[in-house]
Amino acid sequence: MTQISPPDASLYDLILNQPGTVAEPLQISSATLLSTCRLLLDLLIEQRLPVLVCAKLPGSLPQLSEIERYTQLTEFVSHLYLFGSAEPASAEETGVTAKSSLKPRLDRSEDLLEGLSDLPKLTWVRLSAAHPLRRESFLIVLGAQMSLLLLAHRPRSASEPLSSGPLHSGPLLNGPLPKGSAQTTDAAGRKRPLLALCSFDPATLRTSLNGLRSVLLETLPPASGPTQIQRWDEWVTQLMPPSSAAAGSSLLSRLVTSLLIRQEDLNRESLTLRKQAESAEELHLKNEELLNNLRLKDEFLGLVSQELRTPLTNMKTALSLIQSPALKPPQRQRYLKVLSDECDRQGSLVNGLVNLIHLDQNLDATELQPLQLAEVVPGLASTYQPIAQEKGIMLAYTVPSDLPLVSCHSAGLKQIVINLIDNSIKFTSLGGQVWIRARAQGEYVQLEFRDTGVGIPQQDVPRIFDRFYRVRSLQDDPGGIGLGLSIVQRLLLRCGGSVTVRSKVGEGSTFTVLLPVYGDT
Repeated sequence: MTQISPPDASLYDLILNQPGTVAEPLQISSATLLSTCRLLLDLLIEQRLPVLVCAKLPGSLPQLSEIERYTQLTEFVSHLYLFGSAEPASAEETGVTAKSSLKPRLDRSEDLLEGLSDLPKLTWVRLSAAHPLRRESFLIVLGAQMSLLLLAHRPRSASEPLSSGPLHSGPLLNGPLPKGSAQTTDAAGRKRPLLALCSFDPATLRTSLNGLRSVLLETLPPASGPTQIQRWDEWVTQLMPPSSAAAGSSLLSRLVTSLLIRQEDLNRESLTLRKQAESAEELHLKNEELLNNLRLKDEFLGLVSQELRTPLTNMKTALSLIQSPALKPPQRQRYLKVLSDECDRQGSLVNGLVNLIHLDQNLDATELQPLQLAEVVPGLASTYQPIAQEKGIMLAYTVPSDLPLVSCHSAGLKQIVINLIDNSIKFTSLGGQVWIRARAQGEYVQLEFRDTGVGIPQQDVPRIFDRFYRVRSLQDDPGGIGLGLSIVQRLLLRCGGSVTVRSKVGEGSTFTVLLPVYGDT
């Protein structure tokens, strides 16, 4: 396959510049052109018409997808000339933007084309990357019962550099637009429409065939060239419709042009409807998200109401009982303790709710910071040493100073450490132990909180991070309101981290926190 040099003009230029031409280009998309060409090829195959066919469909990929049609055409056509580019088609020509998916398909298609070159009635003409026909797609059918030209030219944008070949004499995209459809391009280089011509006029067919003849003269090998050109001339002379057919060709051309415009309108309407459907689906998803947020908000308000009502009811009951004149001192003391415990529980609940509101209002607008665990964990652990010693618990930590910086909010990291230390000490009995260890783990820093406390039943583990959820066996604890672990999880999600737990009843629990290394998020 010999590559050919650019001819003096493209087919589009030749037709528009021929004397007496009345051809008026219209704008269509590649999809409209392809569907029309496939319809015409299927008609030829169905009717088995003895015709001469010259074809170059948009881009390498769409053209190669027609290999089966080309193979069927060679069973009855006089000859089939298949034109294609030596270089892969651009994304604008093919509509394919993913290079990773484009190359394997091109490699496979090249193998199929090599097989096509062995068909006796097919000549595969490979065009150079700079050839003017590279910007054009066409289907020329020449036969006694059916002769037509369908040509589409991809115009050069104003910002696109001109090649070293001749200047394009047809309308540019930034010039006056032909009739047919509105311009669908912009300065960002999005896909531009094609300028299309459809004609049944014998003179126009002859002009385009003469242009292709000059291309064949340059590409055919010297040994067989004269013979093949002679056959070309014989086929064209034999199959070319007479000049008298020009009388009805104009009306037929207008009819097909109107059908092309209608097809383009349908494609555009289909695209608009598809975009509207996508927008509707997007709105539906957003609506579902809003409804879900409202549902969660209602559930949250219901839980808050319930949590507030319980301590208030207990305090009211204790107050009514403490006023009894027959109440003995030990009973009075017990009811006073109930009041104190419920007040503490109410205060913990209010503080937890304030923390949640603070998270929602402030942390989203706060940028993540580079933080050193060795500067945060030891100080917070030291503040809990008196509480641990009072309960007879050994509290120890190991946080190397050379750990990578972690990405988190400063206040958020402190809240995570405080909640998990407090949780470990709260549910560890006299003589127990609590360890805090930190180490690097790939793109994260692992912070582990391990205790020898009462542990968590396996059926409760999946729910311990839910708001207001308390393990049933631990609900007697006055300080537990079920918000601490929920706050920890939300803080970690906001900085790209995570928290998991392993626990066994009677042996203790281990909470493992992963914090992303700063700069890797």
